[in-house]
Amino acid sequence: MNFVYYRALPQSFNRPPFMTEYNVHILRPASLSEGIVEDAFSIIEHSKGYNEGPVKFYLHPWDYEPHAGKLEEEDFYEEEPSRTINTQSEMMYSMEFDDSALDLVKKFKEAEVTPALPIGKRKIPVDELLERCKDIAAEFRHHNGISEKNNLVIVTTTQGNTNNFFAEGTDIVTPTALVQINHTVMQAGNPHLLLTYYMAAMPLKALGFNDPDYINKYAHYNTKGCMNDLCAEDVYHLRIKTKTADICETCK
Repeated sequence: MNFVYYRALPQSFNRPPFMTEYNVHILRPASLSEGIVEDAFSIIEHSKGYNEGPVKFYLHPWDYEPHAGKLEEEDFYEEEPSRTINTQSEMMYSMEFDDSALDLVKKFKEAEVTPALPIGKRKIPVDELLERCKDIAAEFRHHNGISEKNNLVIVTTTQGNTNNFFAEGTDIVTPTALVQINHTVMQAGNPHLLLTYYMAAMPLKALGFNDPDYINKYAHYNTKGCMNDLCAEDVYHLRIKTKTADICETCK
């Protein structure tokens, strides 16, 4: 299942018409060659209104996971049966987008294929990975004077469980999330599109649904094509979320 942890915030996603600037800092391992992360960030960076909205995205190479640069040398791919998604379960919801959001969705759909990274060897339990990300986040915030009001998205190439792809609130105290960019689910299709989705969706989810009881209050165990789908039973349903890029009527 996808592990999700939250700290309550005073405002909900639907409320703040006069939202102050909200910075999202995306960290990538400095040892990792340019590719998936940069391609994903480029979609956000070149979307209409990127520099005009209250949510600002920044990409930072940071010195963690020195082994990330050796993934291509390992050339290790996990054996997985081919999977298909039941398109009948893709429930599309209408939603009013502003021009910048529509432009981002357009670029998202038109993006070219980026080669997937080898999965590598998975040795670290999830709890240990979450603690490691907590330390990475604390060091980065301290070194750069980043307050807890700003969101971090840590790109990782290490994971210990094939059914975990992302986690919000790895620090619990501060808005921090992680995404594994060489997960099994990234091996087919356009891997950077999943990363683009979570780069943009996780910080917004933290603003709107940041609650200690998130699982019981907001999460969907049945895939609806909504931001709050857990995709716990089948991690490949994450691709349905990227196709809809939406929030269901219940969560609006």
